[in-house]
Amino acid sequence: GPFEGVFASSERTNLKGLKKAGALGEHFGPHGFDYVGNEAADISVFRQAATGVLVGGGASLLRRARLANSSVAHLPAKATWRDLWDLARPYQWVKNFLLFVPAVGAKAFDLPLLWNLFLGFLALSAVASALYVLNDLLDVADDRTHPTKRYRPLAQGNVSVPVASVLSGLLTLLGILIAFSVSPLFLAVLGAYSLLALAYSLFLKRLAVLDVFGLASLYAVRLIGGAVIANVALSPWLMSFSFFVFLFLALAKRYVEITDDNLEQGEKVRGRGYKPSDSNLVGWAGVSIGVVSAMLLALYVEDRAGGVGGRSVDWSWGMIPLWLYWVLRTWLKAFRSELEGDPVVYALRDRTSLLTAIVLVVVFLVTG
Repeated sequence: GPFEGVFASSERTNLKGLKKAGALGEHFGPHGFDYVGNEAADISVFRQAATGVLVGGGASLLRRARLANSSVAHLPAKATWRDLWDLARPYQWVKNFLLFVPAVGAKAFDLPLLWNLFLGFLALSAVASALYVLNDLLDVADDRTHPTKRYRPLAQGNVSVPVASVLSGLLTLLGILIAFSVSPLFLAVLGAYSLLALAYSLFLKRLAVLDVFGLASLYAVRLIGGAVIANVALSPWLMSFSFFVFLFLALAKRYVEITDDNLEQGEKVRGRGYKPSDSNLVGWAGVSIGVVSAMLLALYVEDRAGGVGGRSVDWSWGMIPLWLYWVLRTWLKAFRSELEGDPVVYALRDRTSLLTAIVLVVVFLVTG
């Protein structure tokens, strides 16, 4: 394929340092080749090369390499703090604000509760990041062929497997300690979330249809965790509405993945259980479920209206058309291939989505 030949050590000769420089110089001529090296033994090879790249190594080794060949470039091998930060995917933490929803619905805003919710948010974010790192470790081969995921730190090689493994372990331990300080019951919920996320990473994400139910369940467990911390009961209508919303978001995420991959007809998306021909089913299922979620929101508003002691809740009905507008607009963007990546992340960057969310929250709080 891409290789015309190989130079390698044999049982008799260790092709290293001066011997490697001599073999390459004899075959290609002085300064007739480019060389990538990573240790002091490569200095003599850099001296014979036209240009060179030093992978890793400290300032001393780089200085020696450039004394041998002034054209040597440097590619640091150690993970930077920015790489580790990106590997943890902190932008995904916004999903963990679902912990606050049960308390907001119950209008429970005392400081001790808010502090526990904040600690719960930190614990869930730490464990979620640990699981994202683990997922990247499992998916690194598939990510390297993906048009956008190939830029993730592990896929690019900016973070090594041992470093990523240690990071995942430390984040898990941190999350467990914080969760235990909140309550043992919340720690149990966090454990259930971790097991479900692990099952998703290992096999659920490769099973068509079941994968989106797994994703939706991960969102739902966040709500349950918030209810445990706030010690409030979740309305059946709120749970039903939320699950349909989460299913709608999961289908939108999967639709974007299916339609973004440049695949031959009949070929499966790498690491997933879908083919490009499944896009219509996934798309229209997502639209339908989004519309049903608006109906469930209406039932939740009606349920809420029955328990407010006679106060007016007329304005709360305005949430239904506003929510339905956002659902249909999101799918319009998806069908036009204007929805990039995770729909939750897209919503955070989209002004219309942010404005819609603000209005929905304000109406919910004012009319409750």
